[in-house]
Amino acid sequence: MVGNFELPTRPAEPWRSVDVSLVMEALQRLLVVECWNTIGDIGGAARGSTRKRVEAEAAAAARWGVDGTASLAWVVWAAARNRNLVARYPEVFATRFPGSSRGWVATLTTGAPPPEGDGLVWADVGGTRLIAWRRPAARA
Repeated sequence: MVGNFELPTRPAEPWRSVDVSLVMEALQRLLVVECWNTIGDIGGAARGSTRKRVEAEAAAAARWGVDGTASLAWVVWAAARNRNLVARYPEVFATRFPGSSRGWVATLTTGAPPPEGDGLVWADVGGTRLIAWRRPAARA
């Protein structure tokens, strides 16, 4: 896996960037990793990440043809404010990030193939390890 930091998504607008992009050449896949210290506007953040993912899909198609794909993961600092926000809107985050959080931790730490669906993982407060997000139990 080859990584890039602060990859511009639009050459004419250099302030728009992907925090980390990872290239999985063997899988013909680009990974967009957005790192969040604080989540403010959930909708705006999700829209921005969706735009970056769409641009990554176009880049993957340009690089590998129809077999090229892209995926997205949010790495969120596990501060109390962020944990409370995710806990307050669990359905919103579960819908936006259906991919296995445990699978995303494996992808980001060992280079395992990414799971199906975009994902959310926690970065511990010290910033030294990634932790899977535990989805709330389904309601009956």
